[in-house]
Amino acid sequence: MLVGTTLWSVENRAEAAGPTDEEQQLIHTPKIGSLERKAICDAARPYVLSNYAIAAPPQPIVFRISHISVQEPYCNFEAIPLYKDGSYISTEYVEDIGFNFCLKETAGTWEVIMDLSRTDVPDTSELRKIRDNFPRDFPLSLLSSDWRERLERIPSSGGVLGSQKGNELETAGAAKVIAAREADWAAAGISEDFVVASKMAKSGSTAREINEEIALEHRDQPDRPQMHAAERAELSKYYGVVIDGL
Repeated sequence: MLVGTTLWSVENRAEAAGPTDEEQQLIHTPKIGSLERKAICDAARPYVLSNYAIAAPPQPIVFRISHISVQEPYCNFEAIPLYKDGSYISTEYVEDIGFNFCLKETAGTWEVIMDLSRTDVPDTSELRKIRDNFPRDFPLSLLSSDWRERLERIPSSGGVLGSQKGNELETAGAAKVIAAREADWAAAGISEDFVVASKMAKSGSTAREINEEIALEHRDQPDRPQMHAAERAELSKYYGVVIDGL
């Protein structure tokens, strides 16, 4: 079996599961009519009018919400704007786009901090910029499945993205995925470097420590095979660890 086949199969099974039960327990959906839901909409409304209004709408706008998730102090909100009477807003007043905002609550006030609204699918370069612009403690589990899967494929330049609790859960989840693969490593032809690096990453070693250990192993064993590109990608994805070329 090819290493890439093994890694890809397990990775897709992990991604298809979405947020873990523990992550889901930290997230809630504000109820219709609740003060929290109203406060989030009240924060999104002036942002829309300031950034997407072409002309002043003749009626107040409300939102038809398709996704709203909160894990204090953050929220992800996807919606389309409507008039208060439920009718659609003409493009002469507001751009024809589905809105996707990330908000943060500070001292009881919500504010839009990230705007993911767009009419196209971002490429890898754009996704990397988007991910790096998120606050370090923003939990990706708040996002809809499409956005979460896009961003989880892109390593953040600053390391793993998520709240302190979210980071613990993400690391624990990654450890389970790696552990599930260990039984297949020998049969899959996975390199010794990957075994060493993944175990060190699980124990909290830094990228520098891992690279130094692998370099020492290669000095002692000059003919030792180097890590595969797929394996490097796995370490980057799950732990934010970048392995140097030897």
